[in-house]
Amino acid sequence: MSRLTFILAALGLALAAAAGGTWWILSLRQDVADLTRERDAALRTIEAHEEAARVLDAHIQFQTAERQRWEQIAKDLDNMEGADAPLSDYGRAVLDRVR
Repeated sequence: MSRLTFILAALGLALAAAAGGTWWILSLRQDVADLTRERDAALRTIEAHEEAARVLDAHIQFQTAERQRWEQIAKDLDNMEGADAPLSDYGRAVLDRVR
């Protein structure tokens, strides 16, 4: 009977090892699936941030061009300020001589 007990114990141990190995492999597969989902979500987040950065860069470039355009308009207006004012007597005399 001791031989039968030894065989049953070895069989039980082998079964426990097989069950433990199966559980371990299934656990690893689940971990791989979880990590794959997390990686995919992180990649989507990165892509969204890259798109947001492209949109922001385009907006900043547009705003910079607009600011430069308005600064040029303001400069032109400053230069033209008083251009339609009547000339002084001296300025009128100089203009008449030049013509």
